[in-house]
Formats: sequence, C-alpha cells, structure tokens
Amino acid sequence: MDKGLRTKITLIYVFLILGFAIVIARLAYINVVDGERLRAQVEVQKRFTRDIPYERGMILDSKGEKLAYSITEYQVSIENPEDIPRDTFDEIIAHLAEVLEMSEEEIRAKQKGNNILIVTKSASRDQRININPIYNNYLWIDALRKRYYPNGSLAADILGRSRIDDDTLRIKGTYGIERLFNEALIGSDGSLSTQSDKRDRELVYNDRREIAEVNGDTIQLTIDTVIQHYVEQALEAAFVEHRPKAAHALVMDVNTGEILAMASYPTFDPGTNEIIGIPKDEMDALSYDEKWEIIMSTWRNDMVQSTYELGSTLKLITAAIALEESVATPDTKFNLGNNIQVADRNIKCWYYPQSHGEETLTQAVENSCNPVFVKLGQMIGKDVFYDYYVDFGLNERTDVDLYDEAYPITFDRDRIHETELATMTFGHGVSQTPIQVAAALSAVVNGGYLLEPHIVKRIIEPDGMVDYEATRTVKRQVISEITSVQMRQIMESVVENGSGSSVQIDGYRIGGKTGTSEKAINGTYSKDKAIASFVAVAPIDEPEILVYVVIDEPSDSIFGSKVAGPITRNILLDTLDYLEIDKVFGTSTEYTEVPELTGLTILEARELLEVSGFKTTVVTDDSYDDESVIVDQYPKAGSSREIGSTILIEIDE
Repeated sequence: MDKGLRTKITLIYVFLILGFAIVIARLAYINVVDGERLRAQVEVQKRFTRDIPYERGMILDSKGEKLAYSITEYQVSIENPEDIPRDTFDEIIAHLAEVLEMSEEEIRAKQKGNNILIVTKSASRDQRININPIYNNYLWIDALRKRYYPNGSLAADILGRSRIDDDTLRIKGTYGIERLFNEALIGSDGSLSTQSDKRDRELVYNDRREIAEVNGDTIQLTIDTVIQHYVEQALEAAFVEHRPKAAHALVMDVNTGEILAMASYPTFDPGTNEIIGIPKDEMDALSYDEKWEIIMSTWRNDMVQSTYELGSTLKLITAAIALEESVATPDTKFNLGNNIQVADRNIKCWYYPQSHGEETLTQAVENSCNPVFVKLGQMIGKDVFYDYYVDFGLNERTDVDLYDEAYPITFDRDRIHETELATMTFGHGVSQTPIQVAAALSAVVNGGYLLEPHIVKRIIEPDGMVDYEATRTVKRQVISEITSVQMRQIMESVVENGSGSSVQIDGYRIGGKTGTSEKAINGTYSKDKAIASFVAVAPIDEPEILVYVVIDEPSDSIFGSKVAGPITRNILLDTLDYLEIDKVFGTSTEYTEVPELTGLTILEARELLEVSGFKTTVVTDDSYDDESVIVDQYPKAGSSREIGSTILIEIDE
C-alpha cells in the first residue's frame, strides 16, 4: 500500500478515536457531573401543576336544611376561534357540545367575532374533567366560585352577602354570617402536580403528586326555616297593608336565648343583591341618593344594627323592678289622673284628656298609663332603677353572634335627673336595638335570667367533627322567680283585659305588651311618625317563645295594638301550631284552611271565601273591579285561620 495513503488512513482513525473519546467524555460529564441538574430541568419542563379549589363552608338551619352553599363551576372558552383550522374548529364544537350537553348551533351562536368565544360559564367539575386534553391549546378553562342561596331572600339579613375577592379570587363574606364567620367558612386549596406532554396531557406513567383541598367549616344556625318563613310572610303582609317605612320581627326561645327567626321587610336577595318589596318602577323613579339610601338601609339587619325608642314595651321592666323592690304589688292602687308634673315638664297619658281613674299596677300595665310608671320610678329611686337598668342589659350590647351589633343610646348615671328618670320608665329618651330589648324581656318571664342570645348552633369541621357547640349562657339573674311569675300574670292580663287583646288565640295562654313611641324628627317628637311594636310570650304560664314585632312609621295608625298586634298574633298562630304546643283549654273558635286565591279574579275569590266563611280586603292604592286578577294573598293558601278572619289580597296593578 502506498505509504502516503497509509498515513492518511491512520490519521483518520486517530481523529475518529479522538472524536469518539470527546463525545464519550462529554456524555460521561453530562451524566455523572451535570446529570442531576439537567434531569431536574427536564422534570420541571414536563410537570403540569394546577390548584384544586376548596369549597366554602355551608350555612344550615337548625334542622340541617341548606341556607347557603358553594360550588365550583367552570367557564369554558375557545381562544381565537377565527385562527383555528376549520376542520379542527368543527371537531372542538362537536366535542364540547357532547360533553357540555349543548347543541352545536347554540355554541356557534355565541361567536361574535371576538378573540374569545365563551361557550359556558357553568360547566360542572365532571364536565371539565371530560373535556379532551388534546384541545387544551385551543381552550381556556377557568374555575368560577359561586355562592348559592337556595331559598332566595329567606333569612337574607342573617346570612348577609358575599362576593369574589379581587386578590384571592375566592368567595369572601361582606355582611352578616358570611362576614362574621368568614375565617371559619374559608378553606385552603389543594394542588395536583403531574408529568405531562407539551400539550399538558397527563402521561400514563408519571410521578403524580397531589395535596387534597380542605373545605371550609359548616355553620349551623338556630334559625328554623319554617318559622323564618312564617315571620317573613307576616312582615310582607304588614308592609302591604300598613305601608310603613320598614317592618321587623324576631322569634326567640326565652329559656335558651336561641333565635328561631329574625327578619325585616323590605329585604333583598343575597344571591343577586336585588331589593325585594319595593317595585322596580318606584325604585327607578328615585334619585341616585334616594335609591342608595334605600339600598343601604335594606342591607342592614335593623333588629341588631339599628336603635329605636321602643316605648311602652319597656314599662314591663319598670313594673318588674317595682315588684322586685317591693315598692308595689300587682294590686297596689294608683289614682294619678291623666298627667303628672315632673320638674318643669307635664307628662300626659296617651289617653289624655280622658283619665283611667283609679287603677292597680296590673291595670296600669293593661292601660299603658304613663303617669303610673313615672310615679313608680320616683318610688324606686334613680340609683336603684339605674342598677336594674344595667342588670337587664339595656345599656350594653348583647354580644349576639350577628354582624355589627349597635350600642344602645342611653344616659350615664350622673346625667339622669328627674325628667330623664321619668321618661326612661316608659321607654322614651333612650334607644335600644330590638334584640337588646328582647333579651331583657325574656329575663322578665323566664325566671329572671338574662341570657346571651345566639344564632349559631354549632360549627362543624369538614370531617364531621364539631368544633363549637353553643350552650345556654346566663349572664346573671336580675329578678326572682316570684317576681317573674307575677310579671307573667300581669302580661297575661294585658292580653285578656287590656291593650293586648289583639293577640288572643283561643286555646293558648298568651302574655304581651304594646308599644307606641313617637319618633324624634329634628329634635322634636312627631305626632304622625312613630314606632309601633308588640311583644308577646307563649305559653305565658310556661314560657317557650317570645315574638317581638317592630313597625317603623306605619302610615295608617301609630298604635302598636292596632298595627303590630295582629301581625304578632299571626306569627304566634302559625308558630305555636308548628311547634306542636298543646292548647291548655277547649276551643270554641272554629278554624278552617285558607284556599288558594292567586290567579283568580276578585269575584271568583270572594265567592270561594264566602263559602269558607272568610272576609276579604283588597290592598291597593289603585282602582280595581271584579275582574282584577289576584297575584298574592295573606295568609298563604294552606294556613289555618278562624272562620270570619279577613284575607288580604293583592291584585295585578
């Protein structure tokens, strides 16, 4: 072989060997020296990570019925549909139509030439999972947290409102139970980390790492949905009949402090924030400031967040103090005429210029006679009266577990003089929230125990363990059992013989007290704007429930006996029957079921009601005739009412 050729071949071999040596050395370096770092990079590039969203905790009523709950739904969108090849676009449409249970035509109709075609905003978790990952490069799938209130506006003041937080993109409570217990209701997201291909499709064999989400706690309330419905139904009827500024009511267990129902009207839908009770055309006619004032007042829980001069219902407190301090008995006689002079002020009875004449303490409560209670305050004395006033909790918040409880507006001890003491004895010159007064009046009838009212029954962790259980909390005993028994007898006499007769229900022993308080407008008490209220306890011999109704500025009458009394009676009638509280004596009153009237004409309804023995009142400011169609009624169909009762009907205006 030619020597030159041999040299060339040798050099080629040498270069090849050197090349292989360099490659092998490089591979060895990559695998041995730099392998871990590179493998980690590949691992990161191949990993697909996504959050597993938690579900916000539920809110339940006392029986376990859902009042509020959350679900995660998904918004499915097609990105840049105009840029997708037509065959591929058709495949995507056909696939989404099948998975999302929509028609292809329905999806195509949503394409409006935008960069994003939003197919749906309410895909379920199962539907999201069933969307084929091969289309991921063309789709956006975003988790949407939604809060549901299955009963619409029911218990809206209690539940409150929620929204999506801009920072966390999670549901956040903004009012009511939703806000007060927000930390308990929120949970923590889980995560899924898995190996995938470049289109984020999960590989069959991979290193899958999953951290489970932790859902929020469940809040169970003391509210009974059925009683809540009765209360809201009665308030709606009161609003229609009396055209007040607002109507409020609560039902409380006097022995435990549990709130069984609490509502106001007008109200709102916590799912949409829509105002319920004021017609849309009326709202539209208002100025921006007027409309916003109504919205903000409706979004308040006035039973807890607003204070009122609640008037004569507080005479029960004065009477209880007088009995406890033995300055009077139920039979102590007074003959003060129709007015009493206090310092430079002459305080008149509501009956002025007429007079009740001589009356016992029991009769003075029946008649709601102001001069007698002023005299009792003088007999008790400022310091003793104020000590009891404090013991009944009328100068402090109740600490009820509801959002933003207001402080009462009252006097410090050193600011109470003759006139202030006089007006405090009959509930004027001071303001409390209805929940504060309800707690104090419960103490009057339950043996003297001031309880801490509460609305949360328990808090339940996601695994079912009870994290918190409410118990009966006694703050102190204010009056003796003997005084409490005497007060129950006096309250029963008010219903049987006095101003509370409008709440009588045949077969039940009921005690109560009316309240009428003129509203202070620009520093002067108005003669035509008032707070009409009524408190009732049943059965009064063995108290179980307290019903408190407050009507703010009724337009037809200012007296609690005429306005708030009948509403209280209707709530009692339905609630006592629902709770299966036995009647204690035979009934001579005949009851029958209220028929369904909605959809009928007035003529048809009157003929039907006449057969059943009911009377009819059409509640409207507009003209109507026999052919006007009924859109609502109170009491609702199926309710039990005495024959001869009046059924309120609304017409389609």
